[in-house]
Amino acid sequence: MDLSVSASRSGDTTRLSLTGEVDLSTVDALQEEIAASVEAEDVASLIIDLSGVTFLDSSGISALLKGRRLADDRQKTFRVEAARDMVREVLNITGVWEHLAGRP
Repeated sequence: MDLSVSASRSGDTTRLSLTGEVDLSTVDALQEEIAASVEAEDVASLIIDLSGVTFLDSSGISALLKGRRLADDRQKTFRVEAARDMVREVLNITGVWEHLAGRP
């Protein structure tokens, strides 16, 4: 299954809603979307909605962590939310859920 990324704006917050699988074959598109959103001057906060993600591998985790570092470097808020089922379990097991879902 492919990855679909849809962006929506509310004030200075961008929400990227992901649907599908985040793996080695789809992670580049995700990284590009995250970078473009974080680097936009009129964006202060980025939310990554994982409610539609059915699979997440280590490359996806790496992309999310890189996004968080990029946002932190630019003093912007970055938060991952709504991970479900296996995706949430993988993020918990790897120890990154609290880092990605919390405040800087």
